[in-house]
Amino acid sequence: MVVDDGSVMLPPGEGKTVSFSGNRVTLIHGHPGRAYSVLEWVSEPAIPGPPLHIHTTTEEAFYVVERR
Repeated sequence: MVVDDGSVMLPPGEGKTVSFSGNRVTLIHGHPGRAYSVLEWVSEPAIPGPPLHIHTTTEEAFYVVERR
């Protein structure tokens, strides 16, 4: 659904999803050159997070919704 201010909201189950090494990542919101992107990152229990890395032009934050 697109609203007048240019925001985008995806219904559950929509968005580009990739799976790798026990992780499932779905792009919820993102536009090249914009201030932010939102991803849903689902990991199986005991799967480590992303490897140590550096972003030179962006910031990164995580919000943990559930821990098993």
